[in-house]
Amino acid sequence: RCCRNRTILNIVNPLASGATYLAEISESALLNCNSNPVFKEWPPAYICVDQEINFDHSANDFDGDSLVYRLCTPLLGADQDIPRPQPPNRPPYDTVVWVTPPYSQSNMLGGDPFRIDPQTGRLSGVPNTIGQFVVGICVDEYRNGEYISSTRRDFQYNVGQCGETTAAFFTSEFVCENDLLIFE
Repeated sequence: RCCRNRTILNIVNPLASGATYLAEISESALLNCNSNPVFKEWPPAYICVDQEINFDHSANDFDGDSLVYRLCTPLLGADQDIPRPQPPNRPPYDTVVWVTPPYSQSNMLGGDPFRIDPQTGRLSGVPNTIGQFVVGICVDEYRNGEYISSTRRDFQYNVGQCGETTAAFFTSEFVCENDLLIFE
């Protein structure tokens, strides 16, 4: 499909960069009627600048296969000329182009690079730039030490300023039951 939000900061020409969502399935997986991993949670749409994120990107695998998590570059999709091709475009698919520096597969939000625990799928890091960013997470599936599939997650983080909400008015410290308070 086409296209991504114009305001995404970490890829080149986001408005002309569509998205392809893909699961790679090996011949072995097809022959054994494998079921791909399913991510447990949707990532939060909004995260706070200069505050640590610690999010569980783990997946369930109903076949009991071993799962290995990694950061991966999202795939490009359709373009503005043909935003929803029918039939869909065929592989191989190109990847998005990172705005470099500072963005890359190993540093998708700039600043303190995100890390993903390969065994648990827990993503951690501290975003230090306000804006919208494309992020890619892959989970590779192994059975008896043999690679059988990969499932990609491509999403957008909106990074913004978070903090305490405070009142825009003040009152005396002591208020009695029948006192009249005036707010401006």
